[in-house]
Amino acid sequence: MQIENGNTKYFLKTYEIEDKEHNSKILTASTDDISQLREQASLLDLFQNNVFAGDYGDGKWDKTDSVYFTLRIYFTTKSTTARLDRIVGKVKKQVQPGVSVKTKIVFFRTLNPAAGVNQQKNKYPALGFDYKTGFKKYAPKHSSSFIGGTWQTTLKRGSSWTCSFPLYLYK
Repeated sequence: MQIENGNTKYFLKTYEIEDKEHNSKILTASTDDISQLREQASLLDLFQNNVFAGDYGDGKWDKTDSVYFTLRIYFTTKSTTARLDRIVGKVKKQVQPGVSVKTKIVFFRTLNPAAGVNQQKNKYPALGFDYKTGFKKYAPKHSSSFIGGTWQTTLKRGSSWTCSFPLYLYK
């Protein structure tokens, strides 16, 4: 049996039992499934605004395949909006000897000017970082919103070059 509540679907195992009093058969769900459904329903009440947390990450080599960077963003979604909560980055591998890496800047944002949301911060970290944004406002989840961040680094071996690593949930 399938029960739906908005976009959420619940599947229950059902059993056919005889109803001798009415000379028929009825379907019933196991008591385990019913109690699980109650727990899920109470969680739905708790998150009645459809508030969910998530994360998204990626890795990237610089253009010379000298250094591998990882970047992960943590966000909260609420109905049709989202907010950046945390950004984490680090140099995972440095395979080319003699290449130095210096972070220029990490900038992160929950931004949609049309919706009146403009939360941005810049940081100048070491090669590994973990920042909570402190952002309070949510931006609409669509292509005109910037929810995420960009890590720019300078790499040097003789000459210098810039590596830019953007990671956005919506952009």
